[in-house]
Amino acid sequence: LASPDLTFTRTGNRIVGGATNIGQINFDAKNSNSGTSTFAEILGRAEDYTENDEDGSFLFRPSVAGTLTTILGVDKNGIDVTGEVKGDTLDIDGAADISGDLTLSAGGDGALTFGAASSIKVIDNSATALVIEEANTAYMTFNTANSGGEKIEFGKPIHGTLTGDVTII
Repeated sequence: LASPDLTFTRTGNRIVGGATNIGQINFDAKNSNSGTSTFAEILGRAEDYTENDEDGSFLFRPSVAGTLTTILGVDKNGIDVTGEVKGDTLDIDGAADISGDLTLSAGGDGALTFGAASSIKVIDNSATALVIEEANTAYMTFNTANSGGEKIEFGKPIHGTLTGDVTII
C-alpha cells in the first residue's frame, strides 16, 4: 500500500562547487509590527550531485533574535547540534567523543552510577585524570601515572606519594 508523498524537485541548473537548496518549508507569522516574518524553516540541500554517490542534508533553522540560525544539521557525517541538547535521558551506544568540559549531575540519590562494565578513562597522560570536587573545592584528585603525579587504584595497594591528610574508610 503506497503512502502519500510530498516531493520537492529542483529543476534547472545546480550550483557547481557547493551545496544547493532543493526544498524548503517556511513557518511564517505576523510579528509585533504586523509584518510577516519567518520564525523557522526546514531546508533540504543537495551536497554532492555525483551519480550513484549523491549526498544530501537537512538544516533546521529557527529564528534567533530575528535571524534564521542553523541549530541542527543532519548530513552523511551525522548530526551537528549548535546550542544545548536538553532531555530527560541520553543513551549512547558505543563511544562518545566530547571536546570541552563535561558536567555530570548526580541523580535524585546524589550518586553517579556506572554499569558493571563501565570505566572512566583519560587518554591524555599529561592531564589530570579525575577531580572530585564540591563548590570548587577539590576533595580527591587522581593524576595519570605518566604525569609524575600520584596513581591511585582502588582495590590495589597505593603507589606514589600522597600529600596532606589521607583518610581511607
